[in-house]
Amino acid sequence: MLSTISFSKLFKVTVALVLFSLSYQHGLAQQSRDVSKENARQPRDWVRDGVIYEIYPRSFSAQGNFNGITARLDELKNLGVTILWLMPSKSICTVIGAR
Repeated sequence: MLSTISFSKLFKVTVALVLFSLSYQHGLAQQSRDVSKENARQPRDWVRDGVIYEIYPRSFSAQGNFNGITARLDELKNLGVTILWLMPSKSICTVIGAR
């Protein structure tokens, strides 16, 4: 009987059994872990205390580029900004080549 089964079918069945076994074992491990009794991870200071400022470079400065942003870094620091979130400076159509 084994000789009539193709290698690709046997391989697929073997892979399926291995994946099932791994997922079953993972499920058992997850069931035995009671996360309701665990403490939440404490956020890092820079995440908890950070002041985020979102910048779209084209409209943030007259230059509309990174030089315009760096020219105003002192102003942002005086506002208390500790994290800059930079929006894309190129159109997505330009990046992926769509027209």
